[in-house]
Amino acid sequence: MRFDLRLDVPAAVPPEERSDVTYDTELDDVRSILRDLCGSLAELPDVRFIVTVGDPMPVSVRRDLVVVMEQLRDVLAGLREEGTATLDLYEQGIEAQLLFAVRDGQIRIERRDLLGRPVPPREMDLPREMIMDCLRTLARTFVDVARRRSPERSAHPWFTDWAQSLLTTASQ
Repeated sequence: MRFDLRLDVPAAVPPEERSDVTYDTELDDVRSILRDLCGSLAELPDVRFIVTVGDPMPVSVRRDLVVVMEQLRDVLAGLREEGTATLDLYEQGIEAQLLFAVRDGQIRIERRDLLGRPVPPREMDLPREMIMDCLRTLARTFVDVARRRSPERSAHPWFTDWAQSLLTTASQ
């Protein structure tokens, strides 16, 4: 069984031509910025988001990456502090949940279908550090490419606070 959770980006990422969006403090939050960043990254043909739990999952940069990035800090913190975490993939009909549980230096990953479709269960035990490195790399890659793609959006205080929290959690 195979596990993969990564963002592939080319070495050269062109900056957005226009990213002068204003965010409303009453209607928006960092999720609005993450959504816009993922939308911008999705415009680049060489940017790929990959999720594999046994079999590859049909995920997209535009919709699914934002969902994962919203939850990644909590997943990292949950694994470190409580030994468990849940990652919900609820866009585009995927409707799946990844459950992570630390056990004896391993992390058990279980993929559940949230719609009750008859799919074979996907469970695997992998080395803890391998999974943590995968999650940390995703965090660092996303923040790095967001800063290169959209210097204006990534300079917004909501994003800088979010990114600092994510990267601090990822480095622990």
